[in-house]
Amino acid sequence: MVELPSSNNNLDAEFEYEQEVTKQDLISFLEELLGQLKQDDAVTISMVGAEAKFPFEEPIKLEVESDYSKKLGKRELEIEIEFREKEKKA
Repeated sequence: MVELPSSNNNLDAEFEYEQEVTKQDLISFLEELLGQLKQDDAVTISMVGAEAKFPFEEPIKLEVESDYSKKLGKRELEIEIEFREKEKKA
């Protein structure tokens, strides 16, 4: 399960996470996410005791967007994963 530190103890249908992290923290997050994708058709995210599971089915939409501000000398790389929620079996 991917654990994100947060002062929010509730994961609703929508949430946003933003924090500056080290390169190693980013690698750990991505490796954990990759491990979950390899093992299951769901990803679980946890924040301060609350957790949300995202079961998915294929096809998965991958969107990559880049932005650059020459004035600020700042780049942004945004990776978005969009999917249909896997239907629960009765």
